[in-house]
Amino acid sequence: TAMSMLSDAGQRPLIEKVLYILGPSFIGFIGYQVLRGYVRSYLARTPAVRQMVDYQLAVSREEQERTNLDELEIAPLRWRLFGLLVPVVCVLIYLLWTGSGIHQQVIARLVMPVTTKGWLLILPYAFLVPLLLIRDPLERRALRRKFAPSQSESTGEVAGTSGVGEHPTGAQS
Repeated sequence: TAMSMLSDAGQRPLIEKVLYILGPSFIGFIGYQVLRGYVRSYLARTPAVRQMVDYQLAVSREEQERTNLDELEIAPLRWRLFGLLVPVVCVLIYLLWTGSGIHQQVIARLVMPVTTKGWLLILPYAFLVPLLLIRDPLERRALRRKFAPSQSESTGEVAGTSGVGEHPTGAQS
């Protein structure tokens, strides 16, 4: 893990540590880029398939955004807070289950890092908590704005559709 690699007493070269920590992510990113290039070249050679994929993508995105808005509207705050509570409860259960002082000291060091390296490792998780608390209200507000009735409804258009829902051949879905 990153924690054991950085806290290793042995003097390994920095490049080895960086590659050990970031290597799997880079491999996945490179694989994604290769696959993406292959799909894009295929779609460039087949305009009908590309048009169908673009249409389905637009319809799916709008459906997903409307579903997200519906779910965010009905989800109470306690459900979102429960998502933050679950990891804390898991750590507490682990501490109770192990019951030994060694395990408690290890968890205490993970939760409250002492060194600068430890704080740098836990900093992204500390920033994650406020992000998780404000993400849903911000997303709800953005989706409400997107799907709010606008002046275009008086002309008979539905706000936010911009042609979505009409099949590329002109037929309605």
